[in-house]
Amino acid sequence: MHLNPQPNFCLHCGNALSFGLPDGDSHPRHHCATCGYIHYINPKPIAGTLPIYQGKILLCKRAIHPQRGLWTLPAGFMESEETVEAAAKRETWEEARAKVNLVQPIATISAPHIDQIHHFFLAMITNDDFKPGPESQAVQLVEYNDINWDQLAFSTIYLTLNHFFSELTRCNLQLDELMHSKDWYLKPLSQTIPDHLRKHYLVSKGTDIKTPPNASVSGT
Repeated sequence: MHLNPQPNFCLHCGNALSFGLPDGDSHPRHHCATCGYIHYINPKPIAGTLPIYQGKILLCKRAIHPQRGLWTLPAGFMESEETVEAAAKRETWEEARAKVNLVQPIATISAPHIDQIHHFFLAMITNDDFKPGPESQAVQLVEYNDINWDQLAFSTIYLTLNHFFSELTRCNLQLDELMHSKDWYLKPLSQTIPDHLRKHYLVSKGTDIKTPPNASVSGT
């Protein structure tokens, strides 16, 4: 399933495109029989952060669709000529007016059913005047027990938070210890969204999401 726009005409010569297997290729694609142009459709990268401030996680309440009114980590589409690190910082500023130092990658999640790859970094907030940006209704600092798991906007957010708290448990770490010690490393998640979460949106399409069974409150 491609969510990217499907072209009808060649971007080079303007003639109608055909869909099929170009010579020497392994995937059917839109291509031009007149000039040989091939239109490639590639996944769109998303970059964001799991931002920490004084031992709590910052979440954003979405002010735009999709999933308006639900909670997310700050993240969004990368811009052209932008690094994944710069995109994660920019999105955190745009959505939460938070400046961050990136600590380490925490999750890379493939969503092939929607042609996206989501990259999240664990990050430390460096300013104390963060607030909702134009795409957020509110921002909130939360601990584990504060998270309403069935009000998270996207399955990638669920997976990232679930993995983060599981790693804290594995490493016998408290959330606030991340601020005061550098003697730790959390194993990043690398995963494809499982089938039962592939509706992508957790609430509006009826997916039954509860508190993750393999996360614990030891991170709070």
